[in-house]
Amino acid sequence: MVVEYLNTLRDEVAAKSIYIWDTSRKAMWVFCELALRGVRIEGFVTNFDEYVGDTIMGLPIVSLDEFSTMENAVAIVDDDVREGAFNVVASRGCALYFSDALELNPGLLGKAPYIYGIGDQGWWMANKLSEAGVKTASGFIVRWHPQYSSILGVPVYMYKKAPLGANDAVVITAESDRHIMDNVTSLLEVGFCGTIYVEGLLPHFSFWGSNLVIVLDKALKEHRQLLLCCGDDASHGLIQRMLSAYGISASREVLLTFSDQSAGEDIWELADEDPDRSTLIIGAFSNKQRFGMLKAAHDLGYSSEWINCVTLQLTAHNELLLNHVVEYEYDLQLESSIDYSLLGGKPGWAVHGNEAEASVRIAVVGGSTSTELYFPESWVKKLYRLLEADGIKAVIFNAANEGNGVTKETLRLMRDIHALKPDFVISMSGVNDQRKQENKFEQLHGDNPFDYWRRAQKYMKLIVEEEGAEYIGILQPMNACMRPTSLFETMYFMSENHKWGKTFLAGMRDDDFYFNFLDLFHHQEGKYTDRAHYSDEGNRIIAEQVYRLLKERM
Repeated sequence: MVVEYLNTLRDEVAAKSIYIWDTSRKAMWVFCELALRGVRIEGFVTNFDEYVGDTIMGLPIVSLDEFSTMENAVAIVDDDVREGAFNVVASRGCALYFSDALELNPGLLGKAPYIYGIGDQGWWMANKLSEAGVKTASGFIVRWHPQYSSILGVPVYMYKKAPLGANDAVVITAESDRHIMDNVTSLLEVGFCGTIYVEGLLPHFSFWGSNLVIVLDKALKEHRQLLLCCGDDASHGLIQRMLSAYGISASREVLLTFSDQSAGEDIWELADEDPDRSTLIIGAFSNKQRFGMLKAAHDLGYSSEWINCVTLQLTAHNELLLNHVVEYEYDLQLESSIDYSLLGGKPGWAVHGNEAEASVRIAVVGGSTSTELYFPESWVKKLYRLLEADGIKAVIFNAANEGNGVTKETLRLMRDIHALKPDFVISMSGVNDQRKQENKFEQLHGDNPFDYWRRAQKYMKLIVEEEGAEYIGILQPMNACMRPTSLFETMYFMSENHKWGKTFLAGMRDDDFYFNFLDLFHHQEGKYTDRAHYSDEGNRIIAEQVYRLLKERM
């Protein structure tokens, strides 16, 4: 099976010398998306003098002045870059937004592909392909038993029963990167040998995929051996295409799938390699398999924490979500929540400890950096073990949820705190409030993101104290607003979004009613696994800091 992109670089753009605008994380995303298409990038363009003359992936970083002298060159710009910044580079030469540089993959012309997914997204894709001259779809494919056998004369098949041939094409319509992986995996399971077309493999606001450039660049600069471990031929082909475009080859490859090319190997074949001198790339569309490979890699000495391991696809979610043990559910007041009842918790709240025997009750709210569903283990679990080791019988209720900012934290406390009756409430927040959320509360006020965060912290403190508990509000560690930054830090943490985070850097105080952890990890390697989420070491340090705050108040 081969995975291709639905959109490829336009021929007239491919004929130019292609540069990427900026050296930020979003620029790394653009690089990844083009490199995985096999596009050869010539370098990067920046307006920061301190980065000029350095390299990324062995490619030069040039100034705007140098770029302006180049003939037949084009700068590809991330779609999120504001018009004013886009005009800066466009005024010095040819520049295109990423989406404007693409066209429909010519491999689809003349085909009648199957479309994986129905509903609005499926029909939108069918119409888009039809307008581009692609034949009417051969059928729709779904993951679950279809309600209808056909829709307007087009047959609908469950993926296990679709009459797919080796020359057929399937277009994946799922918007979620996780669902894209699920759909590709289901086609792998039935032995589909044709071509799959996807709109993208890396979510645009990517915590994970753009790490590929960062880790590869570090490996090249440190002259490390490159190891490649893939769970399927499709991931292997994508990664090899990217490496080949830049003349990079792996010194060792392990293919875990059974196929014509391999009798099946095991990741433990790499046990004799030195993780201090090598870097491991993992590829697998199966979420379950990829997570198992990540855990094994960690035991072998490879981790994103040590910046010697990277995966092509999503890495942060743990097995609870990847194996569908728990799922996000619609919440009338909060939009999204998680029911932990099957794991001994409550709707919206995971529970650590025995509630009936606890002498101290603690409630935690926050975003994905405190959630139960991310990998590695969160600081909340580590905090519970610290309390347990100290002989303190505690119960911790954790409602931290991916994407939550202080508005949803406040609403959750208003709804649930009276029933939980905690002694302490901890809010670990800030990252999801860097950009003002579009909700009815914030639209009424002209304050900046930090001012709103601080005001919401006051509201939560009042609510908690009214219920007879003590409030511990924490401005969490954030590297996205850090200045100045090295090239590595810019690639790893920065994007246009860091401009929003500047209000936190300017407003933070160490003598206010909240506890300021914001710069706890500034200019430190090994404390993050991506732009926002903490490594195992980072979570350990946070847990110890919070533990000390609690002990002082018990």
